[in-house]
Amino acid sequence: MLKNDLIQKWSEENKKIIRIGASTIPADYILPEVLPLFCQKYPDIQLHIHQNDSGNILQSILNGKFTIGMVGMKSFEKELDFVPFFHDEIVMITPKQEKFLHFSQKAFNQDDLISLLKKETIILREQGSGSKKRLESYFEQINLSEKSLNIIARLNDQESIKKLVASGLGISFISAKAITDADNLLTIKLPENNLTRSLYFAYHKDYILKEHILSFIKFVQNFYAKK
Repeated sequence: MLKNDLIQKWSEENKKIIRIGASTIPADYILPEVLPLFCQKYPDIQLHIHQNDSGNILQSILNGKFTIGMVGMKSFEKELDFVPFFHDEIVMITPKQEKFLHFSQKAFNQDDLISLLKKETIILREQGSGSKKRLESYFEQINLSEKSLNIIARLNDQESIKKLVASGLGISFISAKAITDADNLLTIKLPENNLTRSLYFAYHKDYILKEHILSFIKFVQNFYAKK
């Protein structure tokens, strides 16, 4: 196994290859936006992309599997550096039902939110995702325990979550980036403490980023800075 890894790295020395670990939002919604333009500008750069949750990607960077990661959270490992490239917001989604229209049409407070969450069935992301980590932090801010909620399902795929919510199974929280005009959902911003976070490029501090990797990082940062 080690021999194969070394052979792969040697074979990549003279090629412009970037091995990227991408969490759900970067893989499903960020890369499809930027890759066509990037590949058009840099046709000699190869991108090898593998999707996983943020926690597993960060571990894989430490193990040398990925050159860089695109993740939804930071970690405490001193060996890793993090560079933000996108400002994200997590929103609540509900089925298009009359009882939820009140929340989507005007501002409401934290007490209203807590009351709603305790009455409804909830669909959450699984452990390891950056959005789940940020949601846990938000629940702590408003003194809400997951144990007090009726959590009916945990999934990693945001498209599946949207379909289940649209079908009326429950309500959930997803990235605003994952919302499209065609979604049969109500999108509700959370009160007072908006649920915001950054998406990051992550890489090992001991790894010297080559010019073609820096070109990719700068391209993505500039793409969203203009937006």
